[in-house]
Amino acid sequence: MQNLVAVSAFKVLSSDNLIYGPIDLDTLVQWVRERRVDRETWVLLEPENEWVAASNLESLNTEFELLDTIPEVDLVPQLDLAEVTVAELREFERFKPYSNEELQTMVSFCELMEAASGEVIIRKGDLSDSMFLLLSGRVQARLRVGGHNTPLGEMEPGELFGEVAMLSQTPRTADVVTEEPSRLLRLTSDRFQDLHANHPALAAKMLFNLSRQLATRISQRNNEMQKDLASSFVWR
Repeated sequence: MQNLVAVSAFKVLSSDNLIYGPIDLDTLVQWVRERRVDRETWVLLEPENEWVAASNLESLNTEFELLDTIPEVDLVPQLDLAEVTVAELREFERFKPYSNEELQTMVSFCELMEAASGEVIIRKGDLSDSMFLLLSGRVQARLRVGGHNTPLGEMEPGELFGEVAMLSQTPRTADVVTEEPSRLLRLTSDRFQDLHANHPALAAKMLFNLSRQLATRISQRNNEMQKDLASSFVWR
């Protein structure tokens, strides 16, 4: 168990494999309180150049123990359908890099949508002005080919969709339909421009994380294409 009194700077390896910092001890403690750092999070002690699990840091264990005493109902409160809380967003890994204040600001620029099963959220060919975060429920992307709906994939809570068309201002490339009652956060391009004008650092952070997600998606598709090509290649 290490005491942090002599350590002045830290870096944190987040769940999205990005390194944040350097930060001081007060900030590190605040991140624990906001649940951005948990016991399994890797923390770099800069003077020693040593990575350790947050659970091995004595000064943080008091904070972790304090969080353990909070009843589960307080960690994930029963939500009014008309509101979205920081606690709800904290359930999704993608929001760990954001502070509570940043999440509250982000939500304030979004619109909450509630959709019954079978509702069309995005229609192929429509001009795009929004991206969506699925809070609860399930949606399916699909194409209508030869009079039949062809599924392209399902999305579960915590996933974003529609961001490519919103950023590129191009027509939607597929339908997205709810498969069960769902709640979604909608961010329009106009509201994102407002956010960028009033909170440029937060907007830049969101764009960076979106670009990482898109790059990862493209890399995965390239790997899948290479596998398909390799499996269809016939040696002669």
